[in-house]
Amino acid sequence: MTLKASEIHVGKQYVLVESPFNAAVVTVIEDQSGGNAGLGRSNHWVGWRVRVEKNIGGIEHPIGYEFNAGWDEEYSHYSSLAFYPYDDSVKSQIRAELEKLLPQIKKVTHMITDAEESWTTHYDRNDPDELYLRGMFYRIGDMLDDAKRLLDQTFAEVVDEGVLIKQPNGRYSLHGRELTSGEPIEYFAPDDDGDRWVLSRIGHNGQDYCLETDRNFSLEELRVRIKYIPR
Repeated sequence: MTLKASEIHVGKQYVLVESPFNAAVVTVIEDQSGGNAGLGRSNHWVGWRVRVEKNIGGIEHPIGYEFNAGWDEEYSHYSSLAFYPYDDSVKSQIRAELEKLLPQIKKVTHMITDAEESWTTHYDRNDPDELYLRGMFYRIGDMLDDAKRLLDQTFAEVVDEGVLIKQPNGRYSLHGRELTSGEPIEYFAPDDDGDRWVLSRIGHNGQDYCLETDRNFSLEELRVRIKYIPR
C-alpha cells in the first residue's frame, strides 16, 4: 500500500517509484517538508532528500545518487511519486514491477482505442495482414484493459470495511452505504490453507443479492471491504 507522508521517516528505507521511469530502494536522509518560497514550495509541501541504494527497474540511477523527492499535498493526485514499504521479498519486487507497468498499459490501450475510432486511416482494408493486426490489437487491448482494472483494484486504498447488513428493501449496506448489482467488493473468505480476501461483485440470483462469482453464496453478515479507485 502507498505510504502517507506521515509514514515516511528519516533513516528508513523504502521503495520509491517514479512512474513510469524508475523504481528503486532509497534511504531517506533528510526531511524537507514545509514551505520554501525560494524553491516555490507552499506550506503543504512534503518532501525528502533520498539516496539510491538499489535499482529495481526502469532508468537506473547510480548507487549512492542523492536527489529530492516530494509533492504538494493539495495536489498529490498529480504526483508521479509513490513510496512503499521496503522488503527484499519476491512479492515486493513483483509489486514494484507491476506499478511501473500501469502507465504503459494505459498508454497502449489509449493508442489502440484511438486507432480503432478511425481505423481506415491506420490500416489498409485491402491488406489481410494489416486487418489481422487490427483484430489482434483489439483483442490485446481488451485484455490489457482487464489487466489495468485488476492492477487498479489490487493497489487501491481500502476506504471501508465491515459486515453487510440486509435492509428492508432487500438490498445490503455497509455502514449506511447501499450496495447495488455490479459493484466490486472484496470479501473475507476463511480457508484451511489460509484466510484471505477475495475479489467479487454484487450479483442477484433472481431471489436475493449474492456474490457474482457464487450465486448460492449469501451476503448476510458477510465481512467485506471497499476500495477507492480514482476514475
